[in-house]
Amino acid sequence: AYLGATWLVQSLGGRLAWTDSAILAGSLLAQFLLDNKRIETWFVWIAVNLLAIWTYGSAGLVVAALQYVVFLVTAVWGFRAWRRSMR
Repeated sequence: AYLGATWLVQSLGGRLAWTDSAILAGSLLAQFLLDNKRIETWFVWIAVNLLAIWTYGSAGLVVAALQYVVFLVTAVWGFRAWRRSMR
């Protein structure tokens, strides 16, 4: 999925194809883990969000970077809530 996404982003003229593809592949992995109710999903979402903040911030897409800051906060909150519910 990662290599296919990288090819697609590069062929469409994406400036940060490798990181944008990693965001896509990580999001797919995180969603798969979430669908299977695995707590590890939160670590993947946090990593994806951090990478997205850097990627979109460095590309000058401030609104998208800020959106991922919100997603990061909700991922941390979700992990803490999930961990509390497991106790």
